[in-house]
Amino acid sequence: MEVFLKWDRILSEYDERWQYNRGLYAYLAPNRKQTILYIGKIDGCTVRARHRANDKQKVWRKIEHSLGFYKHSVIVATLYLENGRRFTSGLLTDIESLLIHYVQPFGNTSNTKTRYIARPGLKVICKGDWYFSQKTFVDIGPTIAVRF
Repeated sequence: MEVFLKWDRILSEYDERWQYNRGLYAYLAPNRKQTILYIGKIDGCTVRARHRANDKQKVWRKIEHSLGFYKHSVIVATLYLENGRRFTSGLLTDIESLLIHYVQPFGNTSNTKTRYIARPGLKVICKGDWYFSQKTFVDIGPTIAVRF
């Protein structure tokens, strides 16, 4: 299954993209276009609501204290599915997990080392204002860290 993500930068406080309520968003480091600080999903709440959510305060403190970034920009993705495919919350979670696993954003902790969720064969193609060097991501299945 192929999923296309068209990423767009939120340009101002009045940008309509703050009201998107289904898809993905990412925070970018200032002046470092390829540094993605955090990837998240929106499913039933808006990008603005997630941006201001109480649970993000820990992420902001970690980024500010560890990296010294006090500003950031936001990009949001619109999903385009193959004909006949249905959008589900599970698919959105799998896409988010896959991107986090490959991109390794500083502010994300889940799915960076291991992924218990998998949708083998899922191919995610990022277009538009996606500032990471890799544009295509393929799910090869779960990755589980083993300690000896």
